[in-house]
Amino acid sequence: MRFVSLLLVIALAGGIARTQSKPSPSLYERLGRYDGIARIADEYLKGVRADPQFARFSGRG
Repeated sequence: MRFVSLLLVIALAGGIARTQSKPSPSLYERLGRYDGIARIADEYLKGVRADPQFARFSGRG
């Protein structure tokens, strides 16, 4: 019985080791690194500047 349990543990450990994949890319990489984040920030700020509700913060209102 002990031998069967040992074989089962070894088989499961081997299966787990094979199913591990490479780590997924970080959020920084998924957003496009520096250039992608700069694009996102630029688009966001364009929207804020165009919104009349925020005009008083930019000196336009």
